[in-house]
Amino acid sequence: MSIMSAIYTTLSTTSAITNLVGARIYPNTLPQDVRETNKYPAIMFETVTNPQDHNMSTDDTPEHPTIAMHSYGQTYQIADDIRTQVITLFKDFSGEVTGSGITFQRIFLNDIFDQYISETETHDLIVNTIAWGNRIII
Repeated sequence: MSIMSAIYTTLSTTSAITNLVGARIYPNTLPQDVRETNKYPAIMFETVTNPQDHNMSTDDTPEHPTIAMHSYGQTYQIADDIRTQVITLFKDFSGEVTGSGITFQRIFLNDIFDQYISETETHDLIVNTIAWGNRIII
C-alpha cells in the first residue's frame, strides 16, 4: 500500500471526518460530477512534492511527501469544521495504519491557507502536511 492509500484509509475510517463528508473523500482530484453538481462537503488530497532521498547502501529511506489536504464546503464554516478535524487527526500523527504496511514516523503540519472558488461558490481550506513514513517490507 502507498502512503496516499494509507492517508485515504485513515480519513475514510475516522468517524469525525466521515460524519462531516460521508464517503466524499478523493485522492488527486475531485470527480467532475462533484464539481458540477456541488456535491459538497468533501475532502480531496494530493501529493504536492515527493522528494527522493538516496543512500549509498540502500534506497530504503523514509518517504516524506508533501500532501495537500483540501477541505471543501459551500460555507466557510463547513469547510473550517472539516479542516479542523483533518488537523486534529493528522497533527503529530505517528504509528502504523492498520493493515496498510505503512508506518508514519510523524506527520507535520507545514502550511495552512484558504481560497474561494468563485465558479462553484465553494470554500477550499487547505492544509499542507509532510508525511514521514516507511513501508514495512514483509
